[in-house]
Amino acid sequence: MKQFLRAIAFVCFCSLLSACSNDEYHQVPVLSVYNWANYIGKETIASFEKEFHVRVAYDNFSNNEELLAKLQAGAQNFDVIVPSDYMVETMRELNLLAPLDHKQLSHFDNLDPQYLNQSYDPQNQYSVPYHIGIVGLAVNTKKIPEHITSFRALFDERYRNRISMLDDPRSAFIAPLAVLGLPINTVDPNHIQAAQELLLQQKPLVKAYTSDTYTDFLRTEEIWIAQSYTGEAYQLAQEKPEVQFIIPDEPTEIAIDNLCISRGSKQQELAMKFINYILRADVAAAIAQDIRYPTANRAARAFIQPEILQNPNIYPSQAVIARLILQKNLKDKSRLYDQAWSKVKAF
Repeated sequence: MKQFLRAIAFVCFCSLLSACSNDEYHQVPVLSVYNWANYIGKETIASFEKEFHVRVAYDNFSNNEELLAKLQAGAQNFDVIVPSDYMVETMRELNLLAPLDHKQLSHFDNLDPQYLNQSYDPQNQYSVPYHIGIVGLAVNTKKIPEHITSFRALFDERYRNRISMLDDPRSAFIAPLAVLGLPINTVDPNHIQAAQELLLQQKPLVKAYTSDTYTDFLRTEEIWIAQSYTGEAYQLAQEKPEVQFIIPDEPTEIAIDNLCISRGSKQQELAMKFINYILRADVAAAIAQDIRYPTANRAARAFIQPEILQNPNIYPSQAVIARLILQKNLKDKSRLYDQAWSKVKAF
């Protein structure tokens, strides 16, 4: 009988421990991070979780407009988000961002001053620059051996069904506007219509419109040339070196992607800790080496492999940077691009 009672007591004790463990697990703070695809280091999230004894719920979006739509629809489960320059201004005006407490950002001085105090967020009250994206071309040089230097290659009949375009109303229009010699931030309806017509002429040549899976098509050689972001191409090039990223001769976009905190965040203090963690030079360097996008963290560059820093298509010269253009917040005029893009996709 005593042995039976001891057994019952032991089972109860184990059940109590299990319940406590489950309670402790559920009491661990959870930080929600909503980021672009392939835009974080391989170990970044796990290392942050281990160091701060938290959990991170991590998810991806495909473009700025998707991120904005989620927040405007009332999504309350995002803490740290990563909008691009013009979208920071839009979200700030819509009161979708929480102000940052710079006293908690002990590593803020690691950032490169040339990416601070931009017009979309003076004094960086709501945003911290993360990485820099450039819109260019990812080319399979075995399939296309000629030297490509222009967005015109995206409209070349020789590459029919071997082309992909970014699935983004602003970024997709960069190529036709640049080819036509028109400003990439234009709000002239005639300019946008001319670009739309060029995209409609191009459509039979296009295999896919995608912002996050074109590297899969390049990997399988279903496409040979893609309108691409810098790091995506170089991530693929590590396993498929014939894929090269090219900054075209025409004006194109440079994007400053930013770490921000959603106004609806329930974990703002933890979100600040995450942003400050990302600003550490060693952490930022590890991310930059994994994703191959140029980092806005100047102190991190001391820890980045020289062959990456010396690649002019990853870290362009100041002369090249001078001809790259930030997208502007077009406010209500952005609907012109949305409407034109919808017609291209629906045709």
